[in-house]
Amino acid sequence: MYVFIDKKSAIYRLCLTLTHYFFNMKRTFTNMAFTTQTKNLCSNCGKAADILMCGGCKKDFCSRHETDHREELNKQMIELMKNYDQLQQTISKQQAQPNYHPLIKQIDAWEHNAIEKIHQAANEARKQLLTVANKHRTKVADTLTLLTQELTDARDEDDYVETDLKEWTEKLEKLKIDLVAAQTINFGQDDDNNASLIPKIFTKDVSTDSFETWFGDIQITEHGNRILHGRTNQIGTVYSKNAYSSGQHNFRFQIEQLPTHQGFVFGIVSKDMCMILSLSFPRLLTKSGNLSALCKTYFHQDGICLFSLTGSKQNDIVHFQIDCDQQRIRFVNERKNDQQKLNTNLNRCKLPWRVVVVLFYAGDCVRFC
Repeated sequence: MYVFIDKKSAIYRLCLTLTHYFFNMKRTFTNMAFTTQTKNLCSNCGKAADILMCGGCKKDFCSRHETDHREELNKQMIELMKNYDQLQQTISKQQAQPNYHPLIKQIDAWEHNAIEKIHQAANEARKQLLTVANKHRTKVADTLTLLTQELTDARDEDDYVETDLKEWTEKLEKLKIDLVAAQTINFGQDDDNNASLIPKIFTKDVSTDSFETWFGDIQITEHGNRILHGRTNQIGTVYSKNAYSSGQHNFRFQIEQLPTHQGFVFGIVSKDMCMILSLSFPRLLTKSGNLSALCKTYFHQDGICLFSLTGSKQNDIVHFQIDCDQQRIRFVNERKNDQQKLNTNLNRCKLPWRVVVVLFYAGDCVRFC
C-alpha cells in the first residue's frame, strides 16, 4: 500500500527540515576533520599562523620563529667556518715548520739517554779490557822474570846443555804466544740483552791454557796449543793443563783439519775423572755404535759434561765457555751461529774442572787460538 504525502502537508515540511539539518551536520563534521588533519603548528610556540616548514630539519615554524631558526643556522655556519680556518692555520704552521713535531722532544730525550748508556757501557768495556790485558802482561812478565833469572844463573855457572837451550827456547816461544793472546781478546754480548736495541758488550778473557795430558793416538805440538790425531782411528782424549774451580773462562778452538766432517767432542771433566773418561769412552762409543748416536747434542754423566760438534768444517771457530760459578758450559760456532748451553751441578760434576777434547779419526786436528 502506498501513502502519498502532500507537499503542502505538515509531514512533508518536517521531513524536508530534518534532511537539511542532517546534511549541514555532516558537512560541518567533514570540514572539522579536514581542518584537523591538514593544519600544521609552529614547533616553538604551537601556533598555526603563517606556518613554514624547514627543508633541513623538517620542522614547522611560524614567521617569527622561522627568522629565529634561520639566525641559529647562521651562527652554526659561522662557528663551522671558524673551525675550518683554525685547522687550515694549523696545517699552514706545520708546513712552515716541517721538522717540528710534539714527539721530537721525547725522541731527543731518548737519544740522549741512549748515548749516555752507550758511553757508560763503552767505559766499562775499556776498564774490563785494560784489566784483562794487564793481567795477561803481568803473568807473562812474572814468568819471564823467573826464566831470565834461571838463564842468568845457568850462564854465570856455565851449567847448561843443548836440551836446556831447547827447553828455554820453547818456554820463550810460549811466552810470546801468551803475550799476543792479550792483544786478541774479543768481545761478547750479554745473553739477557740480545733483544735490546743496543746490547751491552763485555770483554771475553780468552784463556791462554794449553793441552798437556793425553790418551790414545794423539800428538800435541806448538807448545801445547795444537792437537793432531795420528794415522789410526782410535779414540784420543786430550786435557787442558789447568783445572778451574771458580769464575768464568773462555776458550777458542779452531778446526784445522776434519777429513771425515763427523766432528769432535769437547767439554769439561772433573779433574779426578780424567783417567776414567779415557778408559770408558771407547766402550761407550762401541756400545752406541757411532759418534752421532753417542752425542747428538750433548753427553752428560757423573763427572763428565760434553758437547758434540758434528757437521763442522775446516777453519770453523768455536767459542767455548765454562762458568764454574753458574755451573754451566756453552759454545758458539761462529760460521753456523749455532749456540748450545748445558747446565750441570757440583753433585754430578765436581770441581775443579778440566777442559777435554776427544778426537776420533785419523788426521783430525784442532788448536787453541
